Order: sequence, then C-alpha cells, then structure tokens
Amino acid sequence: MHAPSLPFAYSSGKLGDWYPDLLDVQLKRLVLFEEKSGWQRGWFAQHQRLIQALSEQTKRPAIDVQGDFHASAAGEVHRSGELQLAQPVHVVTAGTMGTGDYPFPSSFRGIEPTPSELIGIDQALKLTEKNGFSIIDVTPNKVTFTMFVWRPPQAIEEIDTMKPVLIYDVPRRG
Repeated sequence: MHAPSLPFAYSSGKLGDWYPDLLDVQLKRLVLFEEKSGWQRGWFAQHQRLIQALSEQTKRPAIDVQGDFHASAAGEVHRSGELQLAQPVHVVTAGTMGTGDYPFPSSFRGIEPTPSELIGIDQALKLTEKNGFSIIDVTPNKVTFTMFVWRPPQAIEEIDTMKPVLIYDVPRRG
C-alpha cells in the first residue's frame, strides 16, 4: 500500500495539488484551460512515475490509502493523463475525524474536491465531506475497506449504530 501525504486522483484547485486543475469561479468547477499560477509540471511528472510504478506491480494489487481532503472516497484509477495503467490503482480516501460541523475546507475554497480532469476513475464512493473512518482488514485473499461517515445535523447517537457507507474489496493478485 502506498500512503501519500498528497492525495491521488482528486483535486481541489489548490496550488499544491498534483494536478493543474484550477477553480473557475464563474463556472464554479475545476478546469484545465486556465493556467494555475505557480503550479509546477514536475509535480505531475512525479505523480506519473509513482502511479505507473504502482500499476505495474505483478504480485499484489495497487492500493493508495490517503487523507488530507477531510473526506471519504473509493475507486479504481485506470488512466492518468496519457498513461493507460497496466492494472487499476485502487484509491481510498480513508476519512477524517473531528473536522467540525460546518467549516469543511470546501466552504473556504468554494468547491468540493473532485477527480482531476486528467484522471480516469470508476468511483465506488464519490468523495463525500463528512467525518469518517475506515477499518482495513488485510487477509491472504483480499484487502477490505469498511468505510463509515457521519456529519451533523445527524444525531450524535447514530454513531454507535451506524452502518458502513461502503465495503470496498480489493482482491489479491496472482
């Protein structure tokens, strides 16, 4: 498993993202047709080297477990820029606890993170900004991510009995 400090697949238009996507305030979405001031192409080149190396593993599935977006998500990346990946890279944004009731980062940025336009991803769980956590079970046959989310105005009592929002299995290779 790869555990980067900077998430793969998703962009929020911030300068430090892997991707050149930029928030177009008038369109209220991320775009690639405007230049992101200060963004360096070397960041995406490094991303491409890492995701290609992950996808070319032959003995185990390619899994990326990440945080930083104060959210939960899961899916299979099959394309990154012009790279068609040898095997999908499973990207799991594992959730975060204690982000508060209202001030999620998207309220300050003006947009929720979305898959970069440079990424081809099949989303099993679209990115959701809620408090969350994941239980990761690693067995000889698969890795299972059991994902939970909660956010006010849901009652705090629901935490004790909440059901997973997703059970995401990644089968063993080979």
